[in-house]
Amino acid sequence: MQAAKRIPEGQIVGEIPLEACKSYPTRIFRPMEPIRIAYADLNTHCERNILGVKLLPDGGKTAPHPQIVFYVNGPYHVETLGYQKSDPLKWTTWQEYHLNARDLPKLITAAIKAELALEALQ
Repeated sequence: MQAAKRIPEGQIVGEIPLEACKSYPTRIFRPMEPIRIAYADLNTHCERNILGVKLLPDGGKTAPHPQIVFYVNGPYHVETLGYQKSDPLKWTTWQEYHLNARDLPKLITAAIKAELALEALQ
C-alpha cells in the first residue's frame, strides 16, 4: 500500500469515515493556470475515505516529541475550480475534512486512545 509507505510507523488509534475531503493547493498555481483541487466526496461521488488517527510516540522523522497524525486514505478525483465565489489565490485555508456530526465521538475516542497509549509508553 502506498499510504503505508508515506505515513511513518506508529499505532493507529482510530479510523473515522469522512463525508468529504478537499485539498486546494492554490499557492502552487500561477495566475494563468486553472486551479485544480483534490476532492473526495461520499455523497456525490461515492468515494469512501477514512480519516485515520495515528500516534507516533517518537515523533517520526520530523519532531523530537510525540505526534498525533491525521491522514486521509481512500479514492479521490481532481477537479478544476469554477464554482468559487471568491478568489482562490487569496484563500487562507488549503484543506478541509467533513465529518458526519454523529461520528464526532469516534474522533474523540481516537484522541483519548492516543493519549492513553502515550501515557503507557512513558
